[in-house]
Amino acid sequence: VKTDQPIWLATGYFNLTPDISQQLLTKHTSTKLLVASPAANSFFRAKGFASLITRAYSLLEQNFFQQAGTGVGLCEYERAGWTFHAKGLWIQHPSHKEHMIG
Repeated sequence: VKTDQPIWLATGYFNLTPDISQQLLTKHTSTKLLVASPAANSFFRAKGFASLITRAYSLLEQNFFQQAGTGVGLCEYERAGWTFHAKGLWIQHPSHKEHMIG
């Protein structure tokens, strides 16, 4: 993937590997992330240790975006009563300006 190719990444649980995080933070000029908001995470109303999982994902997001530059965007999915488990990676080829969702 070339550095000028926009990347869109969707994940229900924000737990990127260090290698992927580093690639997104240093190699790409345009990265957009779609993740579950804490309320759209299936652990949101969990009891015991599992109740800490949504907070852990939020901290990972926060740490990532403290390191990120202006080329990284974040959207959190939230809809009352719904959870978010979508996963996907879309890379736009420089010669193609149209978008595809798949």
